[in-house]
Amino acid sequence: MTPKRRPEDEPSRDNRPHKNPGRDSRPRLSSRDAAPDSPPPPPVSAADFPALRSFLRGYFHQDMKDEYGSPEEAVREFCQDASPKERAEVAREWQKFLDHTKGQAIEAINRILTGPLGSSYLMTDEDLKRISALLKTR
Repeated sequence: MTPKRRPEDEPSRDNRPHKNPGRDSRPRLSSRDAAPDSPPPPPVSAADFPALRSFLRGYFHQDMKDEYGSPEEAVREFCQDASPKERAEVAREWQKFLDHTKGQAIEAINRILTGPLGSSYLMTDEDLKRISALLKTR
């Protein structure tokens, strides 16, 4: 009598034997299940950054270039207009935002800045550095 063949012993269409999950204890991941290099950060909400949102909406608006000439000048103007407490809160939230978006491409950062945080200006990596320096010195 011939032993009954099991499906996992049958060749597949490409003539390779099927693997029985019980025989191979390694976990199998599909491309959808594969772990990314780093998990995406949680979404940014305007409620998480109220002072930063107010600053961006007030100074990084559509006419920012015409009104201030540069992002740095907009920050300087804000620092002249704002109270020490307001400046400190914006600086704190700016750093929190940078920490939250660390390692992300500038395009992803700009989607957050121009989306939930209300900026109308697309920043460069250099803009981020210069704004950080100006907010730290105040």
